[in-house]
Amino acid sequence: MARIVLAQGTSHSPQLSIPVESWPLFEERDRSHNLLLDRNGTKRSFDELLAERGDSLAGHLTPEAWAGRRDRCDAAMLRLREDLTEADPHVVVIIGDDQKELIEDDNLPSLLVYRGAEVLSTGRTSPDKLIRHVGNDIRKLAEWAYSPAEDRTYPVHQGLADHFLSTLNDRFDLAQSSRNPRQHGVGHAFAFPFERLFDKPRPMVPFMINTYYPPNQPTPRRCVALGEALAAAIASYGDDDTRVAVLASGGLSHHLIDEDLDREVLGALESGDVERLRTLPVPALDGGTSEIRNWVTMGAMLGGLTHSWTTYEPCYRTLAGTGCGMAFATWTP
Repeated sequence: MARIVLAQGTSHSPQLSIPVESWPLFEERDRSHNLLLDRNGTKRSFDELLAERGDSLAGHLTPEAWAGRRDRCDAAMLRLREDLTEADPHVVVIIGDDQKELIEDDNLPSLLVYRGAEVLSTGRTSPDKLIRHVGNDIRKLAEWAYSPAEDRTYPVHQGLADHFLSTLNDRFDLAQSSRNPRQHGVGHAFAFPFERLFDKPRPMVPFMINTYYPPNQPTPRRCVALGEALAAAIASYGDDDTRVAVLASGGLSHHLIDEDLDREVLGALESGDVERLRTLPVPALDGGTSEIRNWVTMGAMLGGLTHSWTTYEPCYRTLAGTGCGMAFATWTP
């Protein structure tokens, strides 16, 4: 029967993939961002936050501080890659969210399993990519971390994908897709692991959770139930000893960093406190911070695994407190 041999979580922010000298480019975007949400889900303006915090975060914004955080993030991602290579799974289940890269407003499901034979990752030189990213310096600088040089397809483990659909059908309303619509490549939550963490193309199952867009975002309680059901489905799959890795992609808090929330989530994951994950405050999980739902789902799949290591870096990029709480972690049998 199949068994989970590795569980991991990774942030995937563009901030991880551009030179620290370019981090100041984020300020213009952050000033105009409508997703600066506090723990209560209240929108805050950049100037309001700046007036409130003064220069209290100045120590986080020096070239030395930025370089140190980036170096530690790079080391953590290298360690994730090494752990994944050593575990050598037959299939990787990637739990991530789509931000209207594949799925648009015409049909936006809460949960979706991709079950095509392969999935497209659009190359950096494709006309589609060049058109969509013209004028966005940050995205262009980080493109190497989300796209191969040329269009590339990655294999999908259709057997496990279909098993998820059939096994969970009586408990969850799962959408399914078997092709990339509109010829767009797979979203960045999935492309980032391909480029930064995979040592080679590995069969995988993209499992998409609508973390971002109300009103059908799954609650933390629902994510825990989903993770438990996915773990049970994996345990009941196949007649051979299929080795499965589970990877949560995204988060933690952003575009406004909430260190207390991030440490609360990581503490619950490290101690196996599923009840704490189940009762996380829903208003806090909005905007970019909503991707914590992917980690919550993975966290409910950790039975039989032991926490190995965690790296957390609150990568502030402005005095207003914008940035991303970067987290990387591994669990092993």
